[in-house]
Amino acid sequence: MCNALIDMYSKCGRLNSARLVFDKGSFRKDAISLSSMICGYGLHGKGDEAISLYNQMLLLGNKPDMITVVGVLSAYIMSGLINEGLHFYNTITNKYGMEPTVEISASVVDLLTGFLFI
Repeated sequence: MCNALIDMYSKCGRLNSARLVFDKGSFRKDAISLSSMICGYGLHGKGDEAISLYNQMLLLGNKPDMITVVGVLSAYIMSGLINEGLHFYNTITNKYGMEPTVEISASVVDLLTGFLFI
């Protein structure tokens, strides 16, 4: 239930409400709740918050999945952090052995396309 609320508030642009549910409503910060919040921050250009939460996720021992990776890449894209986004992509493919899915590849293309217009 909390994950659905986090997702709904994030998609509506109510990140403070989403974070409140995340902080107070989620008893256990699992990969789904973390990914939901990361994607919400990424969607709305809150790169620092998304990346900070991603780092917290790693410290908690959660490994990123495709949804988390796309959320973090979106955060880099929306924040204009091209080099950091490419470094992140290299890390997830080399360190975690993730195969680039269509969604991840499209995010990298968006990252590089954004670079052309900066």
